[in-house]
Amino acid sequence: MASRYFWITLACACLVSWFYFGDIWRAPDSYLFTSSGDGLQGYYQTAWHVRYDSSDWQQQSLNYPFGESVFFTGGQPILSNSARVLGITDGMIGVSNVFLLSSGIFSTLLVFLIFSRFGLPGPYACLYSTGLVMLSQQWERLSGHFALSVMWAIPMLLWMFFRYFEGLKDSPAKNRYRAIGIAIALFILGLIQLYYLFFAAVLMAAFTLVYLLRSQITRKLQFLIQSALIFLLPFVLLQTLMLASSDVTDRTAIPWGFLVYRSSLLSYLYPFGMPYEHWFAAMKPSSSLEWEGLAFIGLSTIMALIIAGLFALRERIGKRNANPVSADFSALSALAVAFACCVLVSMAFPFNVGFETMLYQLGSVQQFRGIGRFAFVAFYPVVIFAVVVLFRAIGNSNLGKGLSIAIGMLLLVEGHARMSAVSDRISNPRQTVLRGIDDYTFVEEGRYQAIHPMPYVHVGSENIGFTSDDEAMRRLYDASYTLGMPSTATVMSRTSLSQSFLSCAMEWEIMETPAIVSQFPDQRPLLVLVDREHIQERHERLLSFAEKLHSDGRFEWYSMPLSAFEDVRQLNEMDAQQKMSACVYGVTGEWVNDSVNKVVYNDTTLSVRFSRGWLKLLEQPCLPEWTSDTLAVSFWVSNFTRDLIPRTVVEFIQYNSAREVVDYQTEFMGKRVIGIRGANALVEYTLPIQPGCAAISMSIENKLIQGQSLQINSLLWRPQSMNCRILRTDYESLNNRNYSR
Repeated sequence: MASRYFWITLACACLVSWFYFGDIWRAPDSYLFTSSGDGLQGYYQTAWHVRYDSSDWQQQSLNYPFGESVFFTGGQPILSNSARVLGITDGMIGVSNVFLLSSGIFSTLLVFLIFSRFGLPGPYACLYSTGLVMLSQQWERLSGHFALSVMWAIPMLLWMFFRYFEGLKDSPAKNRYRAIGIAIALFILGLIQLYYLFFAAVLMAAFTLVYLLRSQITRKLQFLIQSALIFLLPFVLLQTLMLASSDVTDRTAIPWGFLVYRSSLLSYLYPFGMPYEHWFAAMKPSSSLEWEGLAFIGLSTIMALIIAGLFALRERIGKRNANPVSADFSALSALAVAFACCVLVSMAFPFNVGFETMLYQLGSVQQFRGIGRFAFVAFYPVVIFAVVVLFRAIGNSNLGKGLSIAIGMLLLVEGHARMSAVSDRISNPRQTVLRGIDDYTFVEEGRYQAIHPMPYVHVGSENIGFTSDDEAMRRLYDASYTLGMPSTATVMSRTSLSQSFLSCAMEWEIMETPAIVSQFPDQRPLLVLVDREHIQERHERLLSFAEKLHSDGRFEWYSMPLSAFEDVRQLNEMDAQQKMSACVYGVTGEWVNDSVNKVVYNDTTLSVRFSRGWLKLLEQPCLPEWTSDTLAVSFWVSNFTRDLIPRTVVEFIQYNSAREVVDYQTEFMGKRVIGIRGANALVEYTLPIQPGCAAISMSIENKLIQGQSLQINSLLWRPQSMNCRILRTDYESLNNRNYSR
């Protein structure tokens, strides 16, 4: 009987997938789940790796001339490298789509096996497993996070953990095979996305706690060692593989976003996107919940828990089970504890309730840039738990059967709402995107070493860099894929910090020849893709030394020699000298507060040693002349290119005469870099002065590097419309810019 319903469940899962994604199934290579953002980048990286890369574990498509380990690029290493082994060089869009869509089918079968293991009758196990997978928030990740869209990952882990822990009473040899199976599964999941290892660690920790407390486990020390090895071995293998595929040693220790991308209780309880959402409008949060932490468990799950609780008041859960299993209570408890642990972790507990400073002492724990992702992990154990306890509570009465069917149908309705929205969102005709068919006859083969987008694009590991819109990125990816030419752009996570500064120097104001020029492997020019809608004066200066090749409306193509960067530096230096010679006012001395010329300047070194809270650097009366202008506040930071220094925050507060706040501005230094000289960065903030402003305070904070120091030099406050000549003993500068060699 169970075998028959297994095949019925498979048929149902296939029909559901075909119903919502039939167009994609019929022509999987003709659709994109998303044509923008992380998803488009993931498609591009995967297809480029299969077609052009010579190494299985190193990717050269972006971050030229350095490249990157495929673990960090979104290139889906297990999928793309399997295709390379099989000799598949084209059609990776379709391969990726089929892999991700089919994962929902396998997930449904695994949930069915879990329900069957708890004794649910075949029809109900089929109904609930289908509805559960349909409702899963994990489907939403098909819009971008492909590696985290593998639906079978969490159900497979739960199923394997049940078998492992229930096998503790079996012979040690038999259970060792199950332990080896889990280790192999974790290694494979780690090749898909390293987060799965940490998801599994939290789930297994919950199972281990429950079974140690409630089960008859002998040789507990041996069991704990074996369980630890299950995670240690695949983790060490994956780390070894990652280290062997990359020589980068300066990735940031604490990626930004741990306390930002998290969940809350409403992330699980508020019915976003459900047909009955308007019923609960009163409980809708005033501010949007973070998308990374959303995982609505369903009104059906909530009702199942309530009904089970009401029945439990009349009769204890489990007494009505005709075939009690001794391990069932421990198994249900493990699901409940696993859910609770995942919820707490997804909320960043206990760091979100007053222990934030503790987080900054925990090193690698902060590698979770999106801790809210544990929310979709929590979804599976809580829904499975709710369904099982519901059946245990209501028994086989007609009332029980009616309630079971009603809740199952509600689950399908909720799943339909989720799947319909996802289907509409991901069914995007591919058209010409990443097909390698665009005409680039104006590009001479072998003449260029890389594509350089202008404005430059760099999305890496720290709060430095530059973004671009979707159309510009599509043009860049298409050209790179068609020509087989890497790009200097970077769109990936946790790149080398030193490499990031070298690359971004090509986009900031050219105050010295960017050091990256000397790291290019040869002197061939760059093929520059220009987005005319967004270029600025500094880009035009570089293009004045380039040769125009082709124009296609908004986008233009240029051949730019590497010498253009030094040519622009010389041009900037000459322009600065001319403007300085025309300046009627020059700033000199360690401290100047000149209300006549509207300038505040401090040439002494301000050494800031970070401790708890904000450190005030300066409070300045607002000069009357500033109120009709924008104030530019610039300063040099010594040895800026260190880990976490770009995440130092500067705060400006404008007060009126009554000491009331009339304007507040705060921003990471890394987002305000103007230019680089060596390891020193020029940072500039612009402040529109508000009516009634009487004073402005400037403060600084860095929660992450307590006890460390930075040095601020040449602090200049000036109206943005005014040129200011700074006279120093060894050089002169204009508006804090220094273009001398």
